[in-house]
Amino acid sequence: MRCIRHCIEYCGEGPTILEIGVAVGLRSNGSVAYHLRNREERGVLIRDGRNRLLTWRLAR
Repeated sequence: MRCIRHCIEYCGEGPTILEIGVAVGLRSNGSVAYHLRNREERGVLIRDGRNRLLTWRLAR
């Protein structure tokens, strides 16, 4: 969550799945997507598909 919050604060938009994976040390985009889906289902994250790349933002 810190990775996403940091990206939003300094870049103005949420990170992509690839950027999150690099920041937290996961090589598999599938693993990152799995964890993001879990947080989306719990209402912590919101998927933002405005661009071709999928980004995320915090729900609060």
